[in-house]
Amino acid sequence: MSKKKSTRDRPEMLVGKLLVGLYPRHNFQGVPSYCERRQVLVEKVRVLRREPLDAITPTINPLLNRGKTLITGTDLDKHEERSFYLESFRIWETFDYVAEPAVEIEVVAVRSAPPAIACSPELQRRA
Repeated sequence: MSKKKSTRDRPEMLVGKLLVGLYPRHNFQGVPSYCERRQVLVEKVRVLRREPLDAITPTINPLLNRGKTLITGTDLDKHEERSFYLESFRIWETFDYVAEPAVEIEVVAVRSAPPAIACSPELQRRA
C-alpha cells in the first residue's frame, strides 16, 4: 500500500499555498518566546540538505534556531517578505490561497459638492 505524500514529507508542495501557524516571536536558542499567529504566502522553499546555507550564514547569527527547511514568502500580517524555518512553527496548516478581488473605485466630481466615491458597478447595484 502506497502512502500519500503530504506537505510535511515534500515541503516543495508548499509553494503557492497559504501557511497559517504559530511562530516564535524570537526564534533564538535558549530564549523563551511567545508564539504569534503568522499567515505566510509561500513563494520559495529551500530544503537545506539539497541547497545548504552559505558557510558564513550560521556564523552571522549562531544562536538562531535553524531547521531543515527554509521558506520564504509574504507575511500577510506584516505586509513584507520574510523567511521562516518550517520546523520552528509550533502548529501549522496549509490552505489554497485565493486573493481577495480588488474593488474598483472612481472619484466622481459633483458641482460644488465634495467628491463622492463610486464603487464598482456590482457594489453600486447592492447599495
